Amino acid sequence: MKRVCESSGDRITNLPADVLKRILVLLPIKDAIKTATLSTKWRRQWKSIPHLVFHDDFAVQKGCPSQPTQTMTMMDESSLLPNIYKVLMLHNGPITKFELSIVRIFIGSSHQNAMDQIILHLSDHRGHSLSEVSLVSPAPLVYKLHSALFSCLHISRLRLSHCELRQPSRFVGFSKLRVLQLWTVTLPADFFENFLLKCPVLETLRVSVCPGTPNHLEIATPCLREFCFSGCFERICFKSTPLLKLVSIHKRSVYVENPPDMAAFFASLPALQRFSAEGYLIGLDLTAASDAIPALLEAEHHGGSRCYLQRLKEFEFRGIHGVRVELDLVGFVLASAPLLEKVHITPVGRLEPGKVFGFMKTVMQYKCASREAEVIYAGRYEG
Repeated sequence: MKRVCESSGDRITNLPADVLKRILVLLPIKDAIKTATLSTKWRRQWKSIPHLVFHDDFAVQKGCPSQPTQTMTMMDESSLLPNIYKVLMLHNGPITKFELSIVRIFIGSSHQNAMDQIILHLSDHRGHSLSEVSLVSPAPLVYKLHSALFSCLHISRLRLSHCELRQPSRFVGFSKLRVLQLWTVTLPADFFENFLLKCPVLETLRVSVCPGTPNHLEIATPCLREFCFSGCFERICFKSTPLLKLVSIHKRSVYVENPPDMAAFFASLPALQRFSAEGYLIGLDLTAASDAIPALLEAEHHGGSRCYLQRLKEFEFRGIHGVRVELDLVGFVLASAPLLEKVHITPVGRLEPGKVFGFMKTVMQYKCASREAEVIYAGRYEG
């Protein structure tokens, strides 16, 4: 039995270096580092793995994150980032992915210098190979993202939270950036007009509750395929987005001073397949918008609006109040989308059974361009 165990151990140790790297990448970073104690050959193996991912398990000194019933001892806030920096200093190979996503320890403005050191090291020594960066923290206080990150021009995926984004004047753009996710990131005033124009191949943009967002957003990204936005604004305008398939908009401030032009809005999204909205398109200021929808339905009746929703398959309308203008919008979608499969309707709260019945009865009477369309009411009844 002893020989079999030794033989098995030798087979793993003697695997090619690239295979060992693949094995180590699959391990939590703390466990990958511990393999250095196995033997002389393993001592330096972890130092060349291309992915450095720091999750909560790296900060746990006692206990297990996957077993919340156990008492855990977390690493002290003041030592977390220095320990991560120490790992970076010991690492001597190219880094293609760096992820810092520790939600149990706050990383705020008090750790500004430590975060600067990490970003400077990544940009100075690994910037040419770095393609994926994720810096996520639950901290209520934000830190200023060091401008050195903008020198890592090969980044293709960027995920940031709780930081202040300042675009350096000499920033030439992320020519390879395909995915950008921002959560509670303080944005510069010209972010949507200037920064996004310097990301020509951007395909996915997700923005959630980011201070600095202007009231009027103009999205002009020709390769964009997915757009998800949650925050306060008045109007969104899509220009030159011929490939945009998925749009999700959650407007936190529901007052709409100038309701959008429905025809122009949907006409600017020729590839739209899935659309989800809450607190937008209609909002609470329904009077001015109520005259627009019947006109669209009339145009549809005469064959004038067929081009709007030719590819739409799924439509989700959240936060409805059961009023006429919302009915007209649902009717327009049903009449204009020949490939429509599902319409999800969710009220703002509990509606009276009579209002729900009347709403759905009217919806079912609308002309439907798709034989496969299914209307799903996801709310609760009052009483």
